[in-house]
Amino acid sequence: MKTGSAKIPIALALLVAIAAIVVSAVSIKDANTLKHGISEGFRLDGVYRDHETGLTQLSFLGEDENRWQIVDSNGNVTDGSFETTGDPNIFMLADQSGDDYGFVHLAYASADGNQGSLYLNTGTSVLEFDKVTSGPAFVMP
Repeated sequence: MKTGSAKIPIALALLVAIAAIVVSAVSIKDANTLKHGISEGFRLDGVYRDHETGLTQLSFLGEDENRWQIVDSNGNVTDGSFETTGDPNIFMLADQSGDDYGFVHLAYASADGNQGSLYLNTGTSVLEFDKVTSGPAFVMP
């Protein structure tokens, strides 16, 4: 009977070791995703809602279009374009007339692109936005 009871601690130790390896692998993947996002840029595309009320929506579509749109809590819509900068997570915004609107700083986005934090600086205010989806959604005028 002593032989069988000795196998339980060995099996338990083996399970703990396997769990530790899995946790380490996930942590390394998350760290690599974060490192890549910081140095190469997080994925901007998607919909963001203001952190405080959730009533203002900000959308981005990169690829070849580089469009953005903000719909404020009153339903007012502003469309425009954006340009990249030397920082892969900062984007300059211009409205449809080409006038400077401000800039956004994408502080973080998850590996799947469905979560993140973005800051909009209009020169007079800074608003925090939470990413709610990786697919952009634009309101048609």
